Amino acid sequence: MPDPNIPPKPVVPSTESTPVAATQVGTVASARLLNVTPVDRTILANVNGQLGVFTPLTHAAGAPADPNADKNLDVVIASLRAEIAKLQQEKQGIQGRLDTLLSKATAPEDFGTALQQSVDKLQTLLSSMTNPVSNFAVKEFQLETNVEVTVTPLGTVEYRFIPFDQKADPAALSRITVQLVPVPKQTTAKTFTSQFQPQVSIAAIEDLTAEQKALLHTSGLDTVGDFLSVGTRARSSVELTALLKVDRAKMAGLLASASLLTLKGVDGPRAAVLIAAGIDSLEKMAGLNPDDLVKRFTDQRTAMKRNDAAPLDAAEAAAWIAAASAFLGSK
Repeated sequence: MPDPNIPPKPVVPSTESTPVAATQVGTVASARLLNVTPVDRTILANVNGQLGVFTPLTHAAGAPADPNADKNLDVVIASLRAEIAKLQQEKQGIQGRLDTLLSKATAPEDFGTALQQSVDKLQTLLSSMTNPVSNFAVKEFQLETNVEVTVTPLGTVEYRFIPFDQKADPAALSRITVQLVPVPKQTTAKTFTSQFQPQVSIAAIEDLTAEQKALLHTSGLDTVGDFLSVGTRARSSVELTALLKVDRAKMAGLLASASLLTLKGVDGPRAAVLIAAGIDSLEKMAGLNPDDLVKRFTDQRTAMKRNDAAPLDAAEAAAWIAAASAFLGSK
């Protein structure tokens, strides 16, 4: 006889004849709906202190075979396989990004371009100080650090910087010292003069997503000048394309926008209009006369209904063309 002090176990009436459209399983992050058919009574169950609905997918041991049970197991197995494949793909992506972040310079050109970008950025910041008295210049730059040196079978000396958390063979360690001194430039070609604004934020590049901007920031690329410096070098451009998960055509479009944004007076909307008008590089801009540039920009602005892009007049167009020509060394 049941004990009146013990409440009866709550039971939902049998649903053997009523298929369940979908039952949610899995973690919160990877929950998916499975089309299963209950093969026994659905009951309330307490698992690890959480009360939930338990829908049996198979019969208890020793019960007669049921085709619905086999079908349910096939659905669950297929779902788990799909989940495993998805997790493996995510793991490969994360591992690829981790390998990129952990990789260090191993060739002279890598080391040289890294120094170039660092010194360029430092000098740009020093030459545009906000105090009312003085700007500054890099008179001397010295770098001294430990590197791990190896020699390839072809006789090439390779070196890489040692991460702080990695142990290296003391016999393979060497010390590299680089001392740079300023040398006056003979030309302003390929130089951002006062007519340019390479310090503009990468946020001005309209086609970059929020995730891509965050990835660039994590990699130390915050301005269009930084982006161009990395994106226009063959070796680093490949890694940048992989980091942003874009194809070559998309990367070319991002670099075109960044290049135009270095011109004073060009913002995101104006850059978009210029690119749509076929003026996607400083080379193409330098080949136009002011009237042609104004007409193409105005016609495209009207066609795109980009009222957020400021109109362009002949004087500003002439300044853009002159700056582009000077950068290319054609004037």
